[in-house]
Amino acid sequence: MIRLSGVLLLFFLRTSLCIPLDQFYPFGATEPDAQVPHGDDNFSPSITLQKQFLFFGEAFLSLFVNTNGVISFSRGVSDYTPDPFPLNDVQLIAPFWGDVDTRDGGTAWYRLSNSTELLSRSSEEIRNAFSLQSVFNATDLFISTWDHVEYFSGPTETSCSNDHELLTVHNCMCELL
Repeated sequence: MIRLSGVLLLFFLRTSLCIPLDQFYPFGATEPDAQVPHGDDNFSPSITLQKQFLFFGEAFLSLFVNTNGVISFSRGVSDYTPDPFPLNDVQLIAPFWGDVDTRDGGTAWYRLSNSTELLSRSSEEIRNAFSLQSVFNATDLFISTWDHVEYFSGPTETSCSNDHELLTVHNCMCELL
């Protein structure tokens, strides 16, 4: 028996033309989230995933959430280098790759989730967005949210904060006998 598993990513970015913050998946201190330590170019400890994450032919069992708006595999990203992708030494998924500094505000939150409510919501959103995924049923989620993060050099009267969210959603698509 061969089991095929699927991973889909959902990106949410809040700007004047995008998804309102109240439509993000729940996050923050009122949820069972962990947070990346505040600072410039910080990252979470290694986070063990519930299932393998297949990314460009490589299987990963852990990842890092980085303040600079990315999740990375193999290691955390300790600096911001605005080089074009792919970077040679680290694999990234970048909903918003920027020079973010959370010393003066903003937080990067993250968690693994098996919430029935969130699994149902993500399954429905994927089925509605991707016509070839009509039987998609999420089995687990990884949610990372960058909440009101500022760019490096700190907030000013004219600066804007940024909010973005990344979900990795797994399902077992089928079994072949």
